[in-house]
Amino acid sequence: MITYREMRESDIPALLDMIWKMWAGPKVKAKPGVAIHYADMVLYYELIHATKAFVSDDGGKAVGVCVIDIKDGHPMNEDYLFKMAKAVAKMAKDPDGLDNLKHSTNVNRVFNESEEVLEGKGYGAEVALFINDEEHRGQGVGSGMFNYMARYLKKNGVKKFYLHSDECSYHQFYGVHRGMDQIDSRPSNGSLGPVDNVELYIYADDVEDQIQD
Repeated sequence: MITYREMRESDIPALLDMIWKMWAGPKVKAKPGVAIHYADMVLYYELIHATKAFVSDDGGKAVGVCVIDIKDGHPMNEDYLFKMAKAVAKMAKDPDGLDNLKHSTNVNRVFNESEEVLEGKGYGAEVALFINDEEHRGQGVGSGMFNYMARYLKKNGVKKFYLHSDECSYHQFYGVHRGMDQIDSRPSNGSLGPVDNVELYIYADDVEDQIQD
């Protein structure tokens, strides 16, 4: 039975394993010792400014994660900042890790630039990280997490939220399955594995539209 709850520190190994297996580029994925540092970087980067992190729980194991950042000026988590910096330093020691790091830095730059389309439109929160393991896709686990997340946002006064995605992820989930609006699309101007350039997207919606009875 799937349940939803706040992330615990004990969930992190399962989340890191999920991230590198599903998101690391092929060269990094071929080097598990480097890939785990990539996963560290991804997870801790999003947790630095996180308001809350939730997991999907299947029998005590985290099988998905949703990290949200409510834009209320809360302080960064310095412990997670240190862990991210440590992961970046370790990745930079490997040539393939350094290439992946450069790509990630470039994608983050484009994402930050794309947020100009959000200015002045009342988006009070970002879903900074959303991932389910492959074994639990197509079973309603992700939709259940969205419902859980949206209820938390509503309780905290957030009316509109957004997220970033790209064409190498299962971004159709947000538009087709969750009915979110794709409000921006632009090229990454970089490479991801065998792909020379990938499209980066912003999806957005009203919180109320994501709440199901």
